[in-house]
Amino acid sequence: MQKPLNIFRLFLFALCVFYAFPAAASNIYGIKDLTLDENKPISLEADKITYDDNSKIVIASGNVVIEQEDTILKCDSVSYDTQSSLISAEGNVSLLSPGGTVIFTDEMEVKDSFTEGNAKSVRITLADKSRMEADEVTYNEGKTSTLTKGSYSPCDICEDGKALWTIHADTVEKDDEEQTYRYYDAWIDFKGVPILYTPYFSHADPKIKRKSGFLSPSFGSDSELGLELTTPFFWAIDNNQNFTFSPRFMTKEGVLLQGKYEALFTKGFLDINGTFTFTDKKKDFRGYFTSDFEYDINKYWRLTGDLNYVSDDTFIKKYDLSKYNEPWLENTVALEGFGKKSYFKLYGSFFEERRNDVPNDSSPKVIPAMTYSYMGSPTEKYGYFTFDSYAGVITRSGKDVPNLAKGVEKLNTEFGWHLPYTDPLGSIYKIDATLRADGYSVHDYFVSSKGEKWSGATGRLFPQLSVEWRYPFIKTEESSYQVIEPIASLVVAPNGCNPEEIPNEDSLDFNFDETNLFSANRFAGYDRVESGARINYGLQWSIYGNEKGKISALFGQSYRLNKSSAFSENSGLYDRSSDYVGKLELALPQHGFFVNYRFRLAHGDFAPQRNEVDFNFNFDWLKLSGYYMNTKEIITEYSTLPRRREVGLSASVKLNQYWLLKGYWQYNLIGKGQPIEWGSSLAYEDECFGVTASVKREYTRDRDYQGSTSFLLLFNFKTLGMVKATEM
Repeated sequence: MQKPLNIFRLFLFALCVFYAFPAAASNIYGIKDLTLDENKPISLEADKITYDDNSKIVIASGNVVIEQEDTILKCDSVSYDTQSSLISAEGNVSLLSPGGTVIFTDEMEVKDSFTEGNAKSVRITLADKSRMEADEVTYNEGKTSTLTKGSYSPCDICEDGKALWTIHADTVEKDDEEQTYRYYDAWIDFKGVPILYTPYFSHADPKIKRKSGFLSPSFGSDSELGLELTTPFFWAIDNNQNFTFSPRFMTKEGVLLQGKYEALFTKGFLDINGTFTFTDKKKDFRGYFTSDFEYDINKYWRLTGDLNYVSDDTFIKKYDLSKYNEPWLENTVALEGFGKKSYFKLYGSFFEERRNDVPNDSSPKVIPAMTYSYMGSPTEKYGYFTFDSYAGVITRSGKDVPNLAKGVEKLNTEFGWHLPYTDPLGSIYKIDATLRADGYSVHDYFVSSKGEKWSGATGRLFPQLSVEWRYPFIKTEESSYQVIEPIASLVVAPNGCNPEEIPNEDSLDFNFDETNLFSANRFAGYDRVESGARINYGLQWSIYGNEKGKISALFGQSYRLNKSSAFSENSGLYDRSSDYVGKLELALPQHGFFVNYRFRLAHGDFAPQRNEVDFNFNFDWLKLSGYYMNTKEIITEYSTLPRRREVGLSASVKLNQYWLLKGYWQYNLIGKGQPIEWGSSLAYEDECFGVTASVKREYTRDRDYQGSTSFLLLFNFKTLGMVKATEM
């Protein structure tokens, strides 16, 4: 006998259905957004709802719709067996989750305790439009979920009715305890053609951010290293620490062991990388290690470190560890303090040379060293005060280091007063008065005037006053406005003040250009000062469009009142009249167009001493950039910076919606000319698949590294990962 279901039983029935199916589905498919709130209203619609007293079964049939907010279950009929606690849905079953995932199935059963479930002919469309299918899905809460004859594809269906690629498996198991997916007899087909088979593979649940296990391997080939295979293993030590061990097997060089440890703490981090091997011939150790760390002691103090070690100069280049390919390695440990208007740093550093023409024992060890800076509160009438200081101990291990001191202890201090001021007529002034007091203790430093190495104490007192003036003229037009700004500065200081007994350790790298034309002291460090009196002058012009476009130019020169110079002969500042420096800049950001030209011209005949041009064009389908550089040889106190004349171009062309062509080229124009490096790539990418083919040629040579040609072929099966094949 059947009779209509009363309101109370109808409410219980709706709750059971809603909590059964979404709970089972979310556990089976990992749909986290299928959550229901028993305090929110639930609606149940059906053509007919009955309850059979004999069988104790509740049945809703005909256009069944059960809804709570954005979660909707539709089917032809739903039944609830109160004796077996079994809930069943049949006929065109669909379940829509708030996140947009839709599950389709012919029939679904689940225990009202939600511990067991089963669905037949399951089809799932995920929120990102990818699809899953399975002949049958079974669920056992807290243990495993099993998909029989399962498949997955993120690709759109093509005109021929097939997806570009699909992964299939006879059986897929989701282990809830180990939070792992396991695939048995799995293969990937490409346009319906199987291309890759594996009897078994597994991966962590995508909801799990960290889990120990093997990562995707990589394959390659190198003319010197041979065939390569790298099999990384990831160890999730805990929520804050992990270690990745990546042995790299090479047919010609044996095994390269690589490891990376990462730790993140509440107040800092620690990263340690190590790579090493033993050569087959001599069993010599070769390796590289690096460590970075940071620890915030409190909101004012911080401890940092950057430590590096390499066994030999060419190891990093030979094994293509380009991330660490610097001409020298720096090791620094520092304690930093931050005040409201002050900064303190106590540190120690030493360097390891990798250049062939620089002996390693000439590299300095700076242990310990200290810097301190303070800026006073500015006032409208009286400006503000500053104080900067540096103290350090520099030593070298070499017995005979040409042009460099065996050891130096130094203390540098500078007091400053600064006043920015704008007068009623619109002139802008900047007044700076500084007093330097430096003390040095020098060991075994060759002094040319003495003709021998010298050890002793020396120092200097160096006052300096500079006044900068500029007066901007502004003209406003309908679509733009122009600014013409004459700039001049006067710098006054005693002559000399660079005793020959003071070694130059930190002011060697110097380049005279428009950025330091009006600087009071153009040297970057403490060991050299720009003495004497001089006048700097120039003219700056800019025009700004109402649509964010800009054209600007700067041209200027410096004139020294005294004869002697602290700069080298071809630096551009050796004579009383300096070389001319300037720039020309064009920027149209709304059109992606930028050009920047920087130059230095000889003051006597305007012969170019340095020319640098770089540009960028960014359009919808084309991106083009390039540079040209031409610099004269620069001879400093202790070394020579060679002449550079080179050109470089890079381009990216979007051929259509899916294809992208890229290329770059660098060329050395000195002498007969020689390429430096070039490369090109062609890439295809759609919603689910990508492939890139690229070629690169490097002409750089360094002892046992003689340059290389490499080829890379990269496949990207989106949501599964990448497969790489390389040949060099």
